[in-house]
Amino acid sequence: MKKAVFFFLILCSVNVYAKEGFYVSLGLGSDIFFGEQMPSEVIYKNNYPVVIISGNAQKEATTDIVSTDLGGMFALDFNMGYNIMNYASVELKLNFTGSDITSKGERKGGGFVSGIAKYHPLNHWKKDYFIDPYVFLGGGYSMIGMNVEEWGFPEKQSKAIAGGFFETGLGTDVYIKNWFSLFLDLSFYFPSYSKFYYDWDKDITHEMEKTPSTTVFAIIVGSRFHFNIKE
Repeated sequence: MKKAVFFFLILCSVNVYAKEGFYVSLGLGSDIFFGEQMPSEVIYKNNYPVVIISGNAQKEATTDIVSTDLGGMFALDFNMGYNIMNYASVELKLNFTGSDITSKGERKGGGFVSGIAKYHPLNHWKKDYFIDPYVFLGGGYSMIGMNVEEWGFPEKQSKAIAGGFFETGLGTDVYIKNWFSLFLDLSFYFPSYSKFYYDWDKDITHEMEKTPSTTVFAIIVGSRFHFNIKE
């Protein structure tokens, strides 16, 4: 506890704080998917249902073999942005997530690409703080792939879903140097997965009439490098 207080006092005593300019960051953490089974819709190609044949039995291919309730997965974040007048910034954000990458039958993963706008309330009120909390809003496009069990196939089959999403969250930077800070981000993604990739190689896709209710919570920690272009 004493060491933490000592470190805090050192930070308060040095002249490091948020500044205008370009920045890039890299973070690690976890994306946690809370979702549900995909609504059951028949998959068509060339206006005909896709039919699965297994022995003497057959059935139409449907979308409900996929769930968006994927649990927690490792996440990697890359961001680059520009701080405007200390209290606002715009940012391009890339979030990659996955698990069981080396296990052919179990692996799953994908990512989120978004543009976000940040508001830094502390810097709007008074500049030159070493700590820089912020809130953000944004949106973009997401694609997630996974291997699932499907009737008629002895092995799991690769599927993917994609669609737009809305994003919101909060976080903070803690400045160690003017050009370097540590950050913590807590993000909420709200995807609307509307495109179902049944078979990528055979170009079998399906536009969903309904989308599964999905929320993704991401917690990311990392480092950020700041470049004050004005200097």
